[in-house]
Amino acid sequence: NVGYYLTETRKIPHGFASACFLPALLDITQEKAPAYADRFFRELGIARGELLRLISLCLPEAGIAMTAEEIDAALPRWENNNSVRNTCCEVSPAEIREILCALFLKN
Repeated sequence: NVGYYLTETRKIPHGFASACFLPALLDITQEKAPAYADRFFRELGIARGELLRLISLCLPEAGIAMTAEEIDAALPRWENNNSVRNTCCEVSPAEIREILCALFLKN
């Protein structure tokens, strides 16, 4: 799970750390496995936009900042990772890097 890295290195509670990634992972799922994503939201009984709105309300600003070097050093954590392999669609280390950069890269 991508949240473990934040828990281990930033001492952020695991649930919060995992939830930081949820919007980006929902985007990937919608793109790569739209039938799965549609079923997820249908079974949940909530529209994607409403879930994202609720997530943003429930998660305080994390204030997490990472350098490009920190992001690159973290990427091996997701190569051949069972948590990543067991998702509904393939998520590459390059995609994880894009997510980390979008969320946390500070110049």
